[in-house]
Amino acid sequence: MHNSIFHSRHTIDSPNASFSYIQFGTGNKLLIALPGYANEADLFLKIAPALSEQFTVIALDLPWHGETKITTDSFSKEDFIAVLKAIIARFPEVQAVELMGYSYGGRLSLGVLDALDISRLWLIAADGLEARRGYNFFPIFLRKVLSRLMSRPDWFLNLLSALHKIGLVPKYTHRFMTHHLGNEKNRKRLLGTWIFTAEFVSNQKKILQTLQEKKIPVVIIYGREDKIIQPEGGLKLKENYPLTEVHFIEAGHKIFGKKLENTLLEYFEKN
Repeated sequence: MHNSIFHSRHTIDSPNASFSYIQFGTGNKLLIALPGYANEADLFLKIAPALSEQFTVIALDLPWHGETKITTDSFSKEDFIAVLKAIIARFPEVQAVELMGYSYGGRLSLGVLDALDISRLWLIAADGLEARRGYNFFPIFLRKVLSRLMSRPDWFLNLLSALHKIGLVPKYTHRFMTHHLGNEKNRKRLLGTWIFTAEFVSNQKKILQTLQEKKIPVVIIYGREDKIIQPEGGLKLKENYPLTEVHFIEAGHKIFGKKLENTLLEYFEKN
């Protein structure tokens, strides 16, 4: 079981938040690991055997996730970067810092790349390498207004159900919104994340420019059966940026498991 890997939980406080993270591994490089939406830090314990010798791993509970506590609806990208820098400062002895993002955590990783001194970027079934209308359409002030309207979401869920019944709302969208707005904990996570993510608009040109300026190697891993994240963004980056590697494994979007662990172990054996 992955939970047999020794790990410890810690917190780091900022003016508007208390971030919780899991630490494991004994390597002389630091790996900051950001999980996906609705995932928590312990997701990375599933691949801990592949990471523990290479890295000291810091896996975060993201804002509004797990044991991380956010006390404002104005927690910003700048605030998040400050937390990451404070965590890195706790490990002055490491030789290098690498960044790993899974799914939504990949979007966050790409968004903070220009503010951190990173020696390698890992993108696991990562969002953020392609433009998505849902992320880019609503400005932050409008997101805050809509989020307040959704604090009592029954009217919206009833409308959504009616539209779903007549075929105007897809089954996945209906199921996702019902699950994530249907109880208070999930609703706070969804709406808080939606506001926060307004500052993480995907900008492929800026991403490429940052990578080229800093000469950061990128390792991208996709699941061949992934129905959520498609590989076109990663393959395009590889065409334009030679320090990019793209790997595929036989998996869907829920990619964490033995196949991913083995892929990482094979990578470290060769590099």
